[in-house]
Amino acid sequence: MLGLSSLETKTNLPQLSSQKELTKRVDTLLVVLSEENLAQPPSFLKALANTQAAEELKKKKKIVLYGSQDDLFGVCYVRVAKFGSTYDILEAAGDQTRVILGDKVTSLAIYFADSITQEQATTFLTGVFLSNFKFVQKSYIGVDESAQFKRIASVEVIHSTFNLQDERVQFSLQCTKYSLFCRQILSVRALEANPETMLELCQEIAKSNSKISIEAIVGKELQEKGLNLIYSVGRGAAKKPCLVTLKYEGNPNRADDTLALVGKGVCFDSGGLNLKPTGFIEDMWSDKGGACTVLAIFKAVVELNLPINLTCTMAFVENLVGSDAYHPCDIIKSYKGLTVEIGNTDAEGRLILCDAMTWAQEKYKPNTLIEFSTLTGAVRVALGLSTAGIFSNNDDLVGKLLDASNLTNERLWRLPIFEEHRNNMKGVNADLNNLGGKGMGGACTAAAYLECFVEKDVNWAHIDIAGPATSTEKFIYSDGSTGFGVRLILEYIRTRSSQ
Repeated sequence: MLGLSSLETKTNLPQLSSQKELTKRVDTLLVVLSEENLAQPPSFLKALANTQAAEELKKKKKIVLYGSQDDLFGVCYVRVAKFGSTYDILEAAGDQTRVILGDKVTSLAIYFADSITQEQATTFLTGVFLSNFKFVQKSYIGVDESAQFKRIASVEVIHSTFNLQDERVQFSLQCTKYSLFCRQILSVRALEANPETMLELCQEIAKSNSKISIEAIVGKELQEKGLNLIYSVGRGAAKKPCLVTLKYEGNPNRADDTLALVGKGVCFDSGGLNLKPTGFIEDMWSDKGGACTVLAIFKAVVELNLPINLTCTMAFVENLVGSDAYHPCDIIKSYKGLTVEIGNTDAEGRLILCDAMTWAQEKYKPNTLIEFSTLTGAVRVALGLSTAGIFSNNDDLVGKLLDASNLTNERLWRLPIFEEHRNNMKGVNADLNNLGGKGMGGACTAAAYLECFVEKDVNWAHIDIAGPATSTEKFIYSDGSTGFGVRLILEYIRTRSSQ
């Protein structure tokens, strides 16, 4: 049992307050300056009148000062940040927060120079909140308390014009909570996070609000309903595969306007009978990244009371080796009716997604469908580990998602689906082959396969997050999952709902 309350406790945001001026002494202070403030730093930083300290700050962009009895701080971190782009601000915030966490600070006051705008201060705070997290399951038995990881529990903002109650400020900061929620559930390993417990988590979320309804199709019921591909991928595991849909009616006056999110939830991917080798199998607990992303988005939409009709469809399976595992060269009929020959059991993501996409479109009639999946290694080769590939049949949808991407710095890059990619996925003995023919462009051919299951007049985007779904400790991330895509889609929904 994952336990919703336990997950929320681990991802709660710091208690936030604000004031206009620094008038009383604080134990730990972070002063954020822009380059132009170096010539005239705040008056309470008397130490910067010292040429050596000022030169060190100018060179290193960060220093630590220790206050005397007359100072308004015990310890003061001074940070000079670039404010040229969202990336610059988030990078500075992430770097500084790691230093502060390393010093075991749990209560922090942040002073922003007057030249820093509210929007820039909000972005910096977003970086602090997103960096204030680590997935930890250590017992800490025999470990000194000072070595234990502790999060920053409270933050006080000091800025002359910062309005904590501003709707845009609140939205941006609240969105970080759901990004962290995604990180936590994605990072839970397959021993605890399996199709059964993920279904239970969805059921807990459904019980939290009367506007939510849930539909779950489990085990052989999948086969009975014609969802043969989801059933086949998961049938070799002890935990039964399932298809779960959460529905939220946030705008009942626009019943004809529904956004559908679909997520790949492979709780562990061994590769099936086409078994993954050592070096490739160890991190396959993260192959449920797409489903965790859309589940966190759904939770945010409900709790932030966003005025949108939303369905969230997730296929949860374990792709394991077992006595009933599906085989290479099996020919399986999809829910749509197209037959698929299994060229490789390790190309399982597109199999469960195509059934989930068809189900979501047929049962819930969305006009827009956005799907998230850790689908291909090829997209990592093409775009690296910080950028997701986006494929779509609608330029306007892509434009709006790219706008949201630019605001949140969750980077997207549009990739093509050309005729050669479509031809590559055609089967010889069946309509389609899940591996396709020989050739490069694996991310594009996978998208071409999914495109076959998009209904007419549905605006569709496939977002392959295989690169940015996990990270080492850098930027605003700790080791493990990143929550990539949550803030991006929430920003898209906020804009969509206001139009």
